Amino acid sequence: MSAETNEIGVSRRAFLGTASAGLLAGSVGAGCVGGGEDEVVVYCAADRLHAELILRDFEDRTGIRVRAKYDTEATKSLSLVGSLIREADAPLCDLFWNNERGGTEDLAARGLLAPYEGHAWQNTPARHRDPEGLWCGFGGRLRVWIVNTDRLPTTRAAVDAELAKAAEISFAHANPRYGTTLTHFSLLHRELGDEGLQAFADRLDEAGRVIASGNAAVKDLVAAGTVACGWTDTDDAHAAIEAGAPVETLPIEVDGPDGPAPICIPNTVALIRGGRHPAQAAQLADWLLGEEVAVRLANGPSRQIPLTPITEPLPEDVAQFAELAANAVPLAGLAPHRDAVLQWLTGAAA
Repeated sequence: MSAETNEIGVSRRAFLGTASAGLLAGSVGAGCVGGGEDEVVVYCAADRLHAELILRDFEDRTGIRVRAKYDTEATKSLSLVGSLIREADAPLCDLFWNNERGGTEDLAARGLLAPYEGHAWQNTPARHRDPEGLWCGFGGRLRVWIVNTDRLPTTRAAVDAELAKAAEISFAHANPRYGTTLTHFSLLHRELGDEGLQAFADRLDEAGRVIASGNAAVKDLVAAGTVACGWTDTDDAHAAIEAGAPVETLPIEVDGPDGPAPICIPNTVALIRGGRHPAQAAQLADWLLGEEVAVRLANGPSRQIPLTPITEPLPEDVAQFAELAANAVPLAGLAPHRDAVLQWLTGAAA
C-alpha cells in the first residue's frame, strides 16, 4: 500500500519493513510556501477530518490564511517530524500540530522549537506542557482495548486469555513506528526493558498478532470480527460505537509510579524556531489551545479530553475519559525509551 492512499493495509509484520514517508498532499509544500505575510504554515499530524474544519474556522475569523500539510494514518507524526528536522536550516513550517508528544519532545531536544508561554500554556497542567514553553498539550485521548463483543466478553480476564492462547488471527495493533502506538510501546519498554519487550512481542505473535496501518484500521478489523480485540485510541473506538458495531472498550493500563494506570496521550502544539510567521503562529496556538476548540473536540466525533478547565458540561463518555486521564501514567522522560523502540524495530527488520 502506498502511503499516499487512505486504504487499510494489514500485514502481520508490516512494521518490520520499510515504511513510506509520503504525505497526504495538503495546501503547502516546498514549492508553494512563502506567500503573503498574513498567513501561517501548519504541519498537522492530527486526523485531517477533525483538524481541517478547525483550521478553516480560524482562517475565516482572523483573515490569516492557513497553509496546511497533513500526515497520513499510516505514518502518523513521524514523517512530519522528519520533515521538520530536514528543514531545520530553512524552516517552511510555522506551527506543528502533533497528535502525540514524543515527536514534539524530540524536536524540542534538537533545539527546533520556539518558546511561547501564552494564556493557555499558563492554565495547562504542568504534566501536559513543556516547562520552558516549547510545546503545550491539549485534546487528550486514552489508549483502549477495543473488543468485538460477538467474540469476547469485555473483561480484562477475557482479553488476557485471548493473548495467552495460540491463534492464527486474534489481536491487532497499529504499526508501532508511529503515533500513539509508538508512545504505547515506549511505555512498555520503560516497564519491560529490551528483553522483556521482545518476549512480549513474541507472545503477541503466538496469539495471532496483526499489524495494521493505523488505529483506525485496528478499529475496522475488530468491528468486522476479523480479530477479537485490539489496541486503539478512544476517538477511533467511538467511531465504531457510533456506527453500531458490536464493540466495547476497556482502558489499557501500564505500570505507573503508584501501580497500574491508564494512558492519556495529548495532542501538542509547538511553534517552529525560525518560522516565517511567528505572530500568526502564536495567534493560531492560542486558538487551538483555547476553550472553544476544547469544547468542539470533546463534543465532536473525536471525543477528545480537555486538559484545561472548561465551563461547559462534557458529554458523559468524555467525562468518564477525563476521570481516567486525571490518573494517567506520566509520559515525561520517555525519549530514551522511544529511541530504544525505534532501534529495536530497526534491528528486528535487519
